[in-house]
Amino acid sequence: DVLFINASKDGNIDTLRTTISDFVSTVSMGASGKLVILDEADHLNPISTQPALRAFIEQFSRNARFILTCNYPTKIIDPLHSRCQNINFDLQPKDMAEIGESAVNRITDILENEGISIENPKILPELIVQFFPDFRKLINTLQTYTQNSKTLNVSVLSQNKDISIENLCSAMRSKNFREVRTWVAENAHLDSVSIFRKLYDNLYTQFKPSSIPKAILIIAEYSYRAAFVADAEINIMAGIIEIMTSCEFKDG
Repeated sequence: DVLFINASKDGNIDTLRTTISDFVSTVSMGASGKLVILDEADHLNPISTQPALRAFIEQFSRNARFILTCNYPTKIIDPLHSRCQNINFDLQPKDMAEIGESAVNRITDILENEGISIENPKILPELIVQFFPDFRKLINTLQTYTQNSKTLNVSVLSQNKDISIENLCSAMRSKNFREVRTWVAENAHLDSVSIFRKLYDNLYTQFKPSSIPKAILIIAEYSYRAAFVADAEINIMAGIIEIMTSCEFKDG
């Protein structure tokens, strides 16, 4: 009586029309009805699939319940919000210390199983602070860093400090496409939304006041596209080029 759909993988309109439709159309064996879980529903197309899902929820409301999980609620259209009870699993400050300690223990176990030694026991807590609460990203970073070394040393901390966009903004200001392209290529492994967020946080220090509204609209557009594009690096480059050509920077 339960159907689980990974919306980031199988969230196309055909899945809705066939798999989900066939499932909810049949009679449930349980008293509580059928349950459809759409995991990572923020990956569903907001133009085609999400509006169609709205009709499904209404059509089969007597026989089925729908649960949508997402990381970015703003990517779910308002009609779906209004048909669901919204529950936010926000991280409480009182739980952070316990979660951080648990993460250190878990990652220590992973490193030991992989035969990776830790040069300084303070490295992991500092990495936890840097990546918290995205521990999957932390594990991926550690895997990349230790591919050619069986020792985790303090240099990993300097490689993962906060994103610096000074060189990027300097290249954008001088309209140096080659330097911009080089910066993007070297930082393409970073989360594209974080790069756009960093640009947003530095609007008043880098751009002339008259260009800030235009820059915000461009950043918002390309941050939204980041969830759907096939190649994140191309999307970053396209967004930066539009900012570079459409907005005026302060004098360096």
